[in-house]
Amino acid sequence: MEEKTVIYTAGCCRDETGITNACYWEDGKMFNLHPVGAYWSYACSIAIDWGKVYAAGTFSDGKDSRACYWADGRKIDVPADGMETEAHSIDLADGKVFIAGTYTEKHVTKACYWTAPLNQPADVVRINLEAGSYESEARSIKSVDGKVYAGGTYTRDGMIKACYWVDGAKNDLPDFKGSDAFSIKLAGGKIFAAGYYHLENGGYSACYWVDGKMVDLPGPQSASAGAHAMAVSGDKVYVTGYFFNGNNQGCYWEDGKMVDLKGNYSARDIAVKDGKVYVAGFGSGKACYWIDGVKIELPGGVRGAKALSIAVV
Repeated sequence: MEEKTVIYTAGCCRDETGITNACYWEDGKMFNLHPVGAYWSYACSIAIDWGKVYAAGTFSDGKDSRACYWADGRKIDVPADGMETEAHSIDLADGKVFIAGTYTEKHVTKACYWTAPLNQPADVVRINLEAGSYESEARSIKSVDGKVYAGGTYTRDGMIKACYWVDGAKNDLPDFKGSDAFSIKLAGGKIFAAGYYHLENGGYSACYWVDGKMVDLPGPQSASAGAHAMAVSGDKVYVTGYFFNGNNQGCYWEDGKMVDLKGNYSARDIAVKDGKVYVAGFGSGKACYWIDGVKIELPGGVRGAKALSIAVV
């Protein structure tokens, strides 16, 4: 019997009062994650372990933003120590959960990640990521063979610079006039990161890096473009993002060839399974995902919804 493919997406939806609620969808069925008493919340990353759903996100307690994660709907706070925190990405490996994000100390935003055993989810500890005295953010995380890789940015002399960390040690990614990295993956013993770099004319160009070497991603002539997320399957590299020609246009690249998702959409995450390409995103107030370029809208959100992450198992 053919194994059933299950599509999970995570994001947020706005209720009838306009409050943004964290949520996720399993094969199109929506599950609300909004914490009781929170002013707003969203889930920005999702991962699955033996049918159990983990999501990372952020909520407001009415005063500060607070990073958290959910395990099958149960919210688990990460240590805040009186500071604002924000979660950007989640990964599961070696019986542990890893969450990339930031904390704010003395008005300076700093990159970090949190980790906890899956069987003791409340035992969360924070690991700070080195960036000197500069502001920094960890936006993506992956743990492989006992090493923790995080992709993100730091600000130096007023310029945003893409980088990645390996077990806490920072590695700069080459660029021209500044850059951003939003996604990190490991495949075939190589480190992949996706994002964009700034151009001399004030625009920006989508790219990815392989072991520090930058690879340009083509877009329409004179249009700026950026990458949000990536996947590596076999010997192919898949990147999702957008190009800007007056409106943001969702797209993805398969081995450097751009596929236009046809419309004013934001494409935020990508997954590949059995040769099919899955992209999560949103547009016109609707959360959605695409399978090989065919759009499927997700229910929920009286006043709008967004799909920000996707996992396909």
